[in-house]
Amino acid sequence: MGEGPKEQRKYLRTLIALSVKYRVADDAAGIVKEATIKNISEGGLLISAERSIPISTVLDLEIGVPRLSGSIKAKGKVARVEEIKEGQLYQVGISFTQIEAKDADFIRQCAKSANLNKLLDTAISDGASEVHLIAGQPAAMRLSGRLEKIEKEVFSAEEVKYLIYSFLTDEDKKKIENNQQVDVLYQSDIGSFRVNVYQEEGRIAAIFRYLSSEIKTLAELGLPKITEEFCRNPSGLIIVTGPKGSGKSASIAAMIDFINKERAAVIVSLEEPIEYFYHAQKSVIYQHEIGLDISSFDDAIKQALSEHANVIFIGEGRDMHTLYMALTAAESGHLVLMSMHTPDVVSTIERMIDIFPVSQQQQVKAQIAGVLRGIIAQQLIPRKDSKEEMLAVEILSGTPAVAEVIRKGEIKDLTKIMRAGLRDGMCTMESSLQRLGVSP
Repeated sequence: MGEGPKEQRKYLRTLIALSVKYRVADDAAGIVKEATIKNISEGGLLISAERSIPISTVLDLEIGVPRLSGSIKAKGKVARVEEIKEGQLYQVGISFTQIEAKDADFIRQCAKSANLNKLLDTAISDGASEVHLIAGQPAAMRLSGRLEKIEKEVFSAEEVKYLIYSFLTDEDKKKIENNQQVDVLYQSDIGSFRVNVYQEEGRIAAIFRYLSSEIKTLAELGLPKITEEFCRNPSGLIIVTGPKGSGKSASIAAMIDFINKERAAVIVSLEEPIEYFYHAQKSVIYQHEIGLDISSFDDAIKQALSEHANVIFIGEGRDMHTLYMALTAAESGHLVLMSMHTPDVVSTIERMIDIFPVSQQQQVKAQIAGVLRGIIAQQLIPRKDSKEEMLAVEILSGTPAVAEVIRKGEIKDLTKIMRAGLRDGMCTMESSLQRLGVSP
């Protein structure tokens, strides 16, 4: 098929190396010939053939697909022919005239996956941490904190929906159509991505966050030495907080891996979705995905307690019931790791208190004061001279002075304690940014 003006294609096509057998339809004695598929869609395929085939010829097709136990059988009509090498090689475009619905659906899913994977591969090869898909805009990637276009082509609302719906469950689709956000794990040959799917002005959009298959150490991430001491606590509460895309998942994975290497413990990880997969070393590790393995964080924490867990990771402390269960688990002798989305230490404690009714807040202050071992609030800061990012952190250690301030409800005074607490490994975000040479 010759080059020409870019056409608006009805179907998503994918480059794929498959073989196809074909012969003229309704000709039982016809010679079966083989060719190589150049690309394919649910509407047809493009093949390389050694001989030209007349336009409008109807063919019986048998497509070999390694992922299927059998092959795809269909009928097609020759729509276009182009001579590539004089008398020796031709490209032949064939439109399907008859194909089973399940086979067309299989091809469609392959095309969606291949187009999406190509897009993600381009971004990750360039060092991106995120890929953004929004209807009416070119796909964009985040490089060192800055958004850059991956390519000039604009995606329509239908194309974006095709790409994203190709890996969502029916339950996920229902949530999206009811204006709810969905967080899912997308895995491909490229790697794993945490995907946040949402509606943007009534159209589907998504952010793909790349998850490295390698779990980095606390030191490699740039976390201070005190985080190791946090992990050595036999019980209590450790919180890692910060905005989306601030590297919380990588930090928590490093903490779990540190415990896994250092002590014999039962670690139960409760995630939505699962982002890192751990290999048991000294510890035994159970990973449960909320919404898939168990219905809610509440139920998951109760189950973790019944599994005799020593360490419990709670993917997100976002509501009163989850926070209550986290505090209760920490009080009963478990080490609890939990992530939140608050921007700093002070707002983290305030959020934990304010989410409870006023009548319970004094009790909650006493609980937090009693179990808090540390808070790590973090940001990722772009480097000016490279595509990498630097980790800035605010650290609060659960000292007796910190416990007394929380008990009294004088939460704003925690900033003064962090400024004066260098000996205890504490620091403010302001001082961390200054050390990195960044203006607060």
